[in-house]
Amino acid sequence: MFLIINILSCRFHVNYSQKSEKSFFDPDMFGKISNNRKILYFLEGEQEKVAQAINSEIEKLTHLLIIKDNRINLCDAFYKVAFVGNIDYRDNPLSNQYLTKQINKIVKNFRSISGLFNNGDDIELLRLPFINFNSDLYKELPEIIKNSSSLESFQDEFNARLAVIRKRYRKPKRRSENKRKFFMDEDEKYFELGKENHSRHETGSPHNVFCNLKAHLRFGHKLDEKRHFNVSYDEANTSKINADYLDCHKRYVPFKKRVHLNIFSNDFIT
Repeated sequence: MFLIINILSCRFHVNYSQKSEKSFFDPDMFGKISNNRKILYFLEGEQEKVAQAINSEIEKLTHLLIIKDNRINLCDAFYKVAFVGNIDYRDNPLSNQYLTKQINKIVKNFRSISGLFNNGDDIELLRLPFINFNSDLYKELPEIIKNSSSLESFQDEFNARLAVIRKRYRKPKRRSENKRKFFMDEDEKYFELGKENHSRHETGSPHNVFCNLKAHLRFGHKLDEKRHFNVSYDEANTSKINADYLDCHKRYVPFKKRVHLNIFSNDFIT
């Protein structure tokens, strides 16, 4: 299911958008992403309800798009799980043409990264854990979406950043005889996406709703939440890990004499 969430600043804008829904969300355009879609509306102060609404549909979701009034400050965690686009509602009087043009630009940018989630190498890059993969270049990807997802320049900016990340952190190099591929962060930790599904991230206390959302979604696209990264300090998995790591809700978890850790995309660690 393709979930489209609108977060607007006043009831008047909600009513206006609902009345113009068929114009704003053209079935022909959105059908290229998914024919099964659900559209919800929330006000600025209802961000907790937004997170709960997403979580209630998490098993059905394939795509998640949030469209918001550009005057609304959204919790940063949303930019990691959803593709978030800004709409300028200040035009007075409002016009369908003015708003539809903005929405179409956001959808175009959203679709531009959808192809990346169909490529194995790109999926591995895009689902790296934000807390434990130490890279400022990587941690800034949600900021690019936050600042540029509604702009014509978004695709070039986002793809250029991915190219820099691949060049800096993807190992081994293409000409290497080593067939194994992994990402190495600034701490020289090896992140290799495991093929096994022998564990899952935890839910319930002390975890919060975003712990679960970040396991299932990245930039508005569904992840296989059962897969995790095998993380070690050497390629042969022999160096011992003796350190405290931050987990998905930023609690320090100690590990001693471990040769590798299982770290999920939401930063849950086993």
